[in-house]
Amino acid sequence: MQFKDYKFHFILLAVALVLCIVVSVLSLSGRSSMIGNAVGTVMTPVRWLVTKAGDGLSGITGYFGSNKALNSENEQLKEENERLQLELEKARILQEENERLRNYLGLQDSLGEYRFCEAQIIGYEAGNYKAVIVLNKGTSDGIRKNMAVITETGLVGRVSDVGLKWAKISTVLSTDASVGIYDARSGAVGVIEGDLNLKYGGQCVVRYLRADDDITIGDLILTSGAGSVFPADLAVGHVTEIGWDNLTKTRYAVIEPVVDLSVPGSVNKVMVLIPQTGGDGT
Repeated sequence: MQFKDYKFHFILLAVALVLCIVVSVLSLSGRSSMIGNAVGTVMTPVRWLVTKAGDGLSGITGYFGSNKALNSENEQLKEENERLQLELEKARILQEENERLRNYLGLQDSLGEYRFCEAQIIGYEAGNYKAVIVLNKGTSDGIRKNMAVITETGLVGRVSDVGLKWAKISTVLSTDASVGIYDARSGAVGVIEGDLNLKYGGQCVVRYLRADDDITIGDLILTSGAGSVFPADLAVGHVTEIGWDNLTKTRYAVIEPVVDLSVPGSVNKVMVLIPQTGGDGT
């Protein structure tokens, strides 16, 4: 009901009150017959008015009662929606974690000589633009320098420094990176190195390719296992560009790593490969 309707009803009530006063005065004057007719005439609209006013008050009471019930119901629905969203988020995280662990189980079949130590990425070394990451595990967990670090997708880098409860990882983007690799399609070999300019775009480079090496854009690059740090056949990245180095007179290939550390939060956990033989990787 609109406000103007309530205003009209209140005016009618005031008029009725005035008429009642007039009737009382006439009654005291002895004009009862006139009063009877007047009362009958006056009370008809008054009764209608009282009925309407009662309906209006009932409507107001019902409105506020219904509104309170709706607000309570909306609050309950809101709480239920928040609970369901939280449950869905938990289910999504659990599904991703299970998928990640299943992928690691597949890697363990080919890396049986290593124990997997899971660690959380807790930061990046200042000034290295995500070329060096910091983990929350260290020597107390069996981690030593030069141990390989991976995700279920592929190679991250190696342990470059370590403390009791922390470790620094030089990724393949770091300028001190040196990883023996081969082309999964053609078998062409080379060495991955970090590049000062390329690392800002989240890329690294394969150097020392021969002029006749068969390598094309899109090829998958894997670790060769040369040296004592990185196991063989870990995915490193894909070729995105091929060029010629005038200084070394060799070809080079720009690589997009399979583990993208250029976006904060894209990778939260890694695995450090600890040799089962008890070696410390140094």
